[in-house]
Amino acid sequence: MMVSLSAIIVVGTWEVGGIPYIWNLATKTDRTNLFIMDTDFRSRYTFWTSIVGGFFTWLPTFTTQSQIQRYNAVPTLRESRLTLFFNTCGMILIMLLCSWIGLILFANYYNCDPVTTKTITSSDQLLPLFAIEVLGRYPGLPGLLLAGLTCGSLSTVSSTLNSTAAIITEDFVKYYKPDLSEKQLLIISKTISITSGIVSFALVFVIAEINKTVNISPFSTMLHGTLLGPIFGAFCLGMFFPISNELVKLKNVVARI
Repeated sequence: MMVSLSAIIVVGTWEVGGIPYIWNLATKTDRTNLFIMDTDFRSRYTFWTSIVGGFFTWLPTFTTQSQIQRYNAVPTLRESRLTLFFNTCGMILIMLLCSWIGLILFANYYNCDPVTTKTITSSDQLLPLFAIEVLGRYPGLPGLLLAGLTCGSLSTVSSTLNSTAAIITEDFVKYYKPDLSEKQLLIISKTISITSGIVSFALVFVIAEINKTVNISPFSTMLHGTLLGPIFGAFCLGMFFPISNELVKLKNVVARI
C-alpha cells in the first residue's frame, strides 16, 4: 500500500505540474491554513474540530478488539507499546500521504469538477478516475494502485472478521456451551468468520446504491463515533474503576449509544 501511495504521489505530482504549482493553488484557495480558530462548532474544518474531534475520533480506534488482539499477540508489555508506537507512526505517514494526494486531485480537477459534469457520480470516485486518465499512460501503474488499495482494505477486513469471530466464540459460544471441544469451537469460529465475510460483502452493494444519492462518508463517521465511543468509555471505566463488573459496563455502553 505504501508503494502504491508513493507511486501515485511521485507520478501525479509530476503530471499535474509539480510541487510549487500544487502548493500555490492550495494556498490560493486557503486549503493550507491549518489555524482556522473559528469557535463555531457548526464549521466542519477548523483547528478545534481537527484537534479535539480528531483526537476523540482516533483514540477509540485503538481500543477495538482488532487492535487489542494485536497487543495481546506479542509476549511482553514493551513489545505491545512498540507495536502501538509503530502503528501510530505508520498511520501519521499514511494520513500525510493521503492529504497530499488530495491536493494533487484538487489541482488536477480545479477547473473541471468531474462530479459537476456528471463524469462520475461521487467524489469517492476521483482517485480511480485520476488513475485511469492520468496514470493510465504508465503501463502497470493503475494495477499497482488497485493492488495496493485492495491489499490495505483486505488487511483491515481480515482483522475485523477475525476479531468478530473471536468475540462471539469466546464471549458467547463458550459461555453458553462450555462443554464444546476445541475442534468444535474452531469450526464454529471459522463458520462465524465466513458468514460475517459474506454479509460484509453483500453490504458493499447496498452502500454503493445508497452512495449514488447520498454521500455516505459523514454518516460513516457518525456511526464510527456512535459505536466506538461507548466501547472506549467501557475501556476507560475498566481501567479507572476496576471494581466495575460486566453488567455496569454493559449499561454504560447501552446508555452511551
